[in-house]
Amino acid sequence: MKRGRLRQACIAARNYICYDLREIVAPSSLPDPPGLKHKRLTLAQYWQAAKRATREYKKTWRWEEKAKPGEPGSAEPGKRPGADEPLSEDLTAAARGGVEALKPLLAQLYQTRAAAYRDS
Repeated sequence: MKRGRLRQACIAARNYICYDLREIVAPSSLPDPPGLKHKRLTLAQYWQAAKRATREYKKTWRWEEKAKPGEPGSAEPGKRPGADEPLSEDLTAAARGGVEALKPLLAQLYQTRAAAYRDS
């Protein structure tokens, strides 16, 4: 083969791989209309669009079902199972008992606060 024909064959192969093969493997649906110019986003606009897209995508997630009664953390926020006394009375009684008596009460308080925060 002469040098000119080899060069033409290489150019034809490169054009086939770069342009034609791409359309064969993943065809584009429709070309953009002539004169259409895509809007260039600033970094802040791009970040805002990404946040909104992420937020919309997150809305489509399926969340776990609500906890069944009797399981830990299944109590309604602000209510403790088996306790009808106000929280202030519980705190004063536990404070008299010392630090060890406060630990379970504070743990329960934090669990109900976390459940209320999570549910809201």
